[in-house]
Amino acid sequence: MSIKAKIRQTSNLKGKQTLNNQLVSQTVKLSAAGLSLGDLVNVNPTGQVNNGVLKYDSANNEYIVELPPVLRVNADTNDDNNPGFVVGTDVIVLNGTGNQISTTRSGNTITFAFPNNVTIPNDLTVTGALNLSSTLGIASGGTGLTAVTDKSIMTVSSGSISFLTNTSEGAVVQFDSNGDPISSTLIDGGTYD
Repeated sequence: MSIKAKIRQTSNLKGKQTLNNQLVSQTVKLSAAGLSLGDLVNVNPTGQVNNGVLKYDSANNEYIVELPPVLRVNADTNDDNNPGFVVGTDVIVLNGTGNQISTTRSGNTITFAFPNNVTIPNDLTVTGALNLSSTLGIASGGTGLTAVTDKSIMTVSSGSISFLTNTSEGAVVQFDSNGDPISSTLIDGGTYD
């Protein structure tokens, strides 16, 4: 057997009681004074603060009101006047730096990456192998080549790189009449007037 009743915030409650001591109602109305946290079972409203949240305290078997934990974010440069931010209150902005780091967000994932053209304003120290996916041009201190010729001498003539090879014993490198380097076993003394 059940009791059906309308419950209002008054000292009077009307209805019929069941054998299981249950009250059944489809409507609950509160007076203008409303309902406070202290009216709820297992809620300790002591310490209410702005932006507080309910947290379950298993030691006392009750819910308590307190500020959310401060999330401390450390960086290479920290501001001691702002040691962290409050979750749910403060906003953290993760910015990249132009031509150095880019940031993208997809759902709950933030990705930090290098852009296509990275600018490094100061020295770069590489302690391991430096692997390039493209050739390093002459203007940038490279050769512009992906491979070299074994047992050769690299020379530059008219702005392009070439390799001198000679399998003959005693070959020497010398310059021809145009000033281009050559490798030969014959020593050309040139023409003199």
